[in-house]
Amino acid sequence: MTGENGMRLLYWTELFWPYIGGVEVLSAKLLKELRERGYEIAVVTAHAEMDLPDFEVRDGVPIHRFPFRQVLEARDPLGMLRMGKAVTRLRAEFRPTITHVNFAGPSGYFHMASASREAEPWILAIRSPLPREYSDDSLITRLLRGADWVTANSGAVLADAHRAAPDIVGRSSVVYNGLDTPVLEPTPLPFDPPRLLCLGRLKHDKGFDTAVHAFALLRETFPEAQLTVAGDGPERAALESLARSLGIEDAVEFTGWVSPEDVPAELNRSSAVVIPSRWEEPFCLVAVEAALMRRPVVATRVGGLVEVVAHQESGLTVPKEDPAAMAGALERLLRSPDQARSLGEQGHMRATERFSLDRYVAEYDAMYRRLIRRAA
Repeated sequence: MTGENGMRLLYWTELFWPYIGGVEVLSAKLLKELRERGYEIAVVTAHAEMDLPDFEVRDGVPIHRFPFRQVLEARDPLGMLRMGKAVTRLRAEFRPTITHVNFAGPSGYFHMASASREAEPWILAIRSPLPREYSDDSLITRLLRGADWVTANSGAVLADAHRAAPDIVGRSSVVYNGLDTPVLEPTPLPFDPPRLLCLGRLKHDKGFDTAVHAFALLRETFPEAQLTVAGDGPERAALESLARSLGIEDAVEFTGWVSPEDVPAELNRSSAVVIPSRWEEPFCLVAVEAALMRRPVVATRVGGLVEVVAHQESGLTVPKEDPAAMAGALERLLRSPDQARSLGEQGHMRATERFSLDRYVAEYDAMYRRLIRRAA
């Protein structure tokens, strides 16, 4: 069986539904759109921490799950051999015309082990910062050099890839992530009282403690301001304790996990969105989600985040781990609602032009076809 247009895509990703994260949500949207363009698709992924079936079909897409990490960590040669044979058999039965590998973990090893010299062309998509040090024989270096094309979700991540493998410069490019426009219409920014929003997984790298410190400073000039921290994760208890120690617990709301479908409504409650990341964000879907709902963003100048949030165009950027600078930027927005609205509007226009789902799908569709023609 082949797709309606003869295209068979083998899509490798470390995690897939029912896991929900930036890569997982984006992968589901990409595959849905490609199926509507006539692609036949098979997904190779891992069980990871959930007890999931080895095989199931979701929305017409077969999902094949393997215990990649467990076998590698157990240093089980027989298990690696069996898994390698199973993946090779899957490739032989599916006969892909193009393969797309999202690099994020050990599944890349089994892709390399199962690909033959006569295999279909394949794309390596880098979606996170690469290690600063690696050997010429490391998995990431071998993947970069072996791919027919390498994509990165920001210029910052692509620069990492070029440092790791300078010879890929002529066969690599940036493909910015894309989201579809929410069905829910954006509402006017609320300023009575002003409400700030932090959204994402509550872990150290995201820097939400910096936002809480900044909010405490902001409350000195805007005592009626409110902060919502939407999300869950290992840092939640520490953040709640921090809010209590700063005497602002009554002004900080912790919502817990928010489903993707409810994110636009949560954004509609906010005057501005705060993205205080301290790690080198490769992209940042939250910044795009905020822009699509016409919310101005105050973000740190890290990684690809500065490519998504244009300073004084779609938001304001500040140094990382600097609560005073963040509080100052937020105060600037709250003192000038017209500027906040203008940044939200400009951010919306920028997001619909540069970070749309249609553009994202079209770029990969065209890339797949170009590589297949070249291989033929």
